[in-house]
Amino acid sequence: MNKSKKKLIEEIEALKIKNNTLQQSVYTLQRNREINYGLYNMIKAILKQLGLDEFEINNSKLKEVEPLELYVENSYMKFAKRIKLINKNKIPKIDEF
Repeated sequence: MNKSKKKLIEEIEALKIKNNTLQQSVYTLQRNREINYGLYNMIKAILKQLGLDEFEINNSKLKEVEPLELYVENSYMKFAKRIKLINKNKIPKIDEF
């Protein structure tokens, strides 16, 4: 079970690459969790703003909004968030030079 120094160095490099890949996966999962938590809080805030305790959404409505995106920006005049529903396919594209 004696391994050469070169073989051990190769194994260490392979493990470092694998470790980096796993670390990136962890960062991605953490970022997704933060995004989901933020969206969850926005939904709760929208319900509170509308004075609702609950509401139902038809499955057809969920399919209808799939291609749309949420755009959130700060409203500096009111210390609030402004949420816009946009269709990214209808955004005019600016030609690059």
